[in-house]
Amino acid sequence: MSEVEWRKKLTKEQYAILRGHGTEAAFCSPLLDVHEKGVFHCVGCGNALFNTNAKFNSGTGWPSFFQPATADAVWYRLDTGYGMRRTEVICAKCD
Repeated sequence: MSEVEWRKKLTKEQYAILRGHGTEAAFCSPLLDVHEKGVFHCVGCGNALFNTNAKFNSGTGWPSFFQPATADAVWYRLDTGYGMRRTEVICAKCD
């Protein structure tokens, strides 16, 4: 999908996060309080990313999971922005 198509498909915030490798503000995601049994899917392609039974409270303000839905659902990238070392988790299907 071209970047023009991505911009049409996603909201401005979704585009900044999914395609621009941004992040939403801590403690602002409505997904923080989702605990019902189910699956979190990529907003871009629908790929199953995480099961709710793998979710835990990391205290960081972002939804956190100890394993992906399947071994090949995501890939990991070192993020050294803002003077920190973090692991960015990215959808393996659409990125």
